[in-house]
Amino acid sequence: EYGRTATAPIDRLKVLMQVGSIQNGWIGGVRSIHAQGGVSAFFRGNGINVFKVMPEQAVKFVAYEQAKHYFVADRNNPQPHERFLSGATAGVISQTLIYPLDVVKTRMTTATVSSLSTVIKSIGSPGNFFRGLTPSLAGVIPYSGVDLALYSMLRDVVAERNGVRPVDLGVLSTLAIGATSSSTAQLMTFPLAVVRTQLQANSKHSGMSSCFRALWKEGGVRRLYAGLAPSLLKGLPSTMIGCKCCFV
Repeated sequence: EYGRTATAPIDRLKVLMQVGSIQNGWIGGVRSIHAQGGVSAFFRGNGINVFKVMPEQAVKFVAYEQAKHYFVADRNNPQPHERFLSGATAGVISQTLIYPLDVVKTRMTTATVSSLSTVIKSIGSPGNFFRGLTPSLAGVIPYSGVDLALYSMLRDVVAERNGVRPVDLGVLSTLAIGATSSSTAQLMTFPLAVVRTQLQANSKHSGMSSCFRALWKEGGVRRLYAGLAPSLLKGLPSTMIGCKCCFV
């Protein structure tokens, strides 16, 4: 997936800021990553990230369409809460199914070694492949619900104002709508993403609540939003390259 590969350096910077490995800003972070192995160090973990994106997106889109059969009363006039419930359901299903791959990706991204087998062995017992699932699902429900619902609603509104069908919207309009919905969802759920990444990357925290308290003590709101800037920056080119499709 070209979007994931193009934004891999930004993604690794974001993850390292989330786990606290980088605390000296963007420039210092870039220098630290480069010192680990040159240009290739910026793409550590990208292979597994690209591998998981196809089943993740496929499951999410299929689940979204199936969920609408249960939640949407009138397919020609879906309501905001129906779209939210459909999107949240799709997010939970896709996130749960691919979660072990997400843990491996995070460990690869934060590790000082690039061997996949070594990273998998370091994770240990099967249960560790699901560390952080609770905050992940707690975040993916509002994230997917807001992202998919807002995208769908904005697309319909813009299409109506321009007198065209939603599928006939121009590329720039579609990209702007996608970036707006994704950014809004991120802002609402980012602290949960930081907690999830912390739990995925190490085992020093016993659970979601203890991890949240520890992060709050480290730096309050600022610590819980560590890595937000590169995350938002990553979202725009990622959306531009891997443009959203489908939805009612």
